[in-house]
Amino acid sequence: YVLPEPGALTVNRSLRGENPIAIRASREIGSSIFGTCAHFPWSWKHEAVMPMIEETGFKWIRADVGWAAVEKTKGTFAIPDEHRAWIDDAHRRGINLCLPLVYINWKYPPKDYEAFRDGYARYCAFMVDALRDEVQVWEIWNEPSLFFRQRTPYGGSWNAREGADTPWLDKYVDMLITAVRAMRKVNPEATITAGDITIPAIYHMLD
Repeated sequence: YVLPEPGALTVNRSLRGENPIAIRASREIGSSIFGTCAHFPWSWKHEAVMPMIEETGFKWIRADVGWAAVEKTKGTFAIPDEHRAWIDDAHRRGINLCLPLVYINWKYPPKDYEAFRDGYARYCAFMVDALRDEVQVWEIWNEPSLFFRQRTPYGGSWNAREGADTPWLDKYVDMLITAVRAMRKVNPEATITAGDITIPAIYHMLD
């Protein structure tokens, strides 16, 4: 698939071929609920894709900067240049960011749960402090019933059928609380979200 050149997007027309839809660029929109997911810098080049996101008028993108990319050396945190580039690009274009704080850093194996939990919280606190002016919404993990449950030894059904006795959910909620407390210490005004793709897991998580 060949991406069109920036500026080459066409607008849709009504069924009668009349009244072209006026599309405003992201920077021209004050607020909107519409956005799109992005996967920078793994599969898409932001230099080619970001202009199209802006021209289409999406106000939000959801993309992550993983824990392992930020803490390459244990105890040392830095946002890689390739991530900083797309974050700055989005900011310049008036695009808001929802940034999930995601994935295991194997310097902290999940079998040592407390070290894993506390290491993740430090990563979260660093991120919410370092990007307080660029990121509008933070998300704790991504689809925990999949990416958290399958990559940890805690076990339990994916839809939290056991309720409060689901081991992976117990650990996720404890990690969530620890991370949010650490984030609030450095940025009390941060907007933080969490949840899952399965309704039963969300219900028991809230409980």
